[in-house]
This record gives sequence, structure tokens and C-alpha cells, in this order.
Amino acid sequence: MKKIKLLAVAAALMVSGAVSAQFSNTGRKSSGSGNYDGESGYRGFVEAGYTLGTGDNSADRIALFTSHGYQMNPYVFVGAGAGVNYYYDGEMWSVPIFADARGTLPLDGSFTPYLDIKIGYSAVDVSGFYFAPSVGCKYGKFTFSIGYELQDIGKQDVYYPGFGTHKEDGGSVGGFAFRVGLEF
Repeated sequence: MKKIKLLAVAAALMVSGAVSAQFSNTGRKSSGSGNYDGESGYRGFVEAGYTLGTGDNSADRIALFTSHGYQMNPYVFVGAGAGVNYYYDGEMWSVPIFADARGTLPLDGSFTPYLDIKIGYSAVDVSGFYFAPSVGCKYGKFTFSIGYELQDIGKQDVYYPGFGTHKEDGGSVGGFAFRVGLEF
């Protein structure tokens, strides 16, 4: 049942990104290279990727994220977003909900570098503090990034024979994230 709910959330995120893309060009012009031209207004991103787990609690995962917010000026985007991580080795899920900030260097040319930071909280099977900084570049409407994703596991019930169940800190799950995306 949990998997069905999460698949529904993932489908809703994908549909919302597609619907938002239909209305994203209102009031904005596009430069010849497809790069942002400096106007303020709504902006959205959809990203898919893979995270290669590292450390003691390493767990590889596939992910789908979307962020929506306001482009304040040619350099700064602020918004909020949500995503779905599927830890396929342990068949676990996490649904991070986060604030998103992106700083862009609007350069003339085909590639535009950026720095992105997502900070929030994740729920479902893997829950706790969520932090994901990344660096990337944009080519037209497409984005490519590499970063690090840190997810607290939170408190977990641990059973000790003769003593019962106690809550203990689960540590964290980290990994190098590779993502491709689309902005609108």
C-alpha cells in the first residue's frame, strides 16, 4: 500500500511539472541560446537522477525531484520542492520536502554554471533532516549536476532481548548525486 501511495506522489510530481511547463513562458523572453534573459518571475525545475551511496550506511538510490519558485534576478532563484528517492537494495522510500536556492552565472554562451542548495525534511521509510548541495551547468533548457545528498535516518526502534524496544539514532545516509533535468 505504501508503494502505491508513493508511486501516486511521483506521478503527481511529474504531471505538475508537465502542466507547469505549458504556462512557463508567459511574460518571459528567451535569448537565442535558450539561456535566461534576466526577467523576474515564476521558474520551475524537474530533475531525475541516481545517488551512489557512501559511508557506513551507504545505499544507492534513484530519484525524481521538482522545484518551483521565483526567479528574483538573473542570478538568484528561491523556491520550494519535493522529491521521491527509492532505495532499491532495501526497498525503502523517502519523500524530501525542501527549500531550494539556486545561484546562476548568466554567461554568454551555450553553458551556464550554477550552484544549487536544497534543505528540508524527508518522510516515509527514511525520515529526518535532508541536505543536498550541488553544482551544475545548464545547456538551453536542460540541466546537468553533481552534488552530495545527506539524509538523516532519524530515530529507529531497536529490539534488545530481555530489555525490549528502544529508540536509537539511526545515523545518516549520504552519497554522490548525479542528476539531469529540465527547467521551465
